[in-house]
Amino acid sequence: MSTEALRPDRSTGERARLPSVLAQARTTVARALAAVCFWLAVALPLVYVPLLAAGVEPIADTGTLAPLLAVNAAALIGGHGHARRRE
Repeated sequence: MSTEALRPDRSTGERARLPSVLAQARTTVARALAAVCFWLAVALPLVYVPLLAAGVEPIADTGTLAPLLAVNAAALIGGHGHARRRE
């Protein structure tokens, strides 16, 4: 008697569902990340107004403008297709 006969057959049950669950989770995470990036790209320019009102020299001294622009550019790229992803 072989041990193969004692094991339950998982070829159609759990194994078939696992890729679809992982794909659905990946899609959900990607959509959420795109939404966060989109709204971050919308909201970050509001931070520029008080920084620019303080003047250009204090911004250059603290080094906040370059990282802020880099984060805004990354958010623009990450959230670019947010409104188009309706499936």
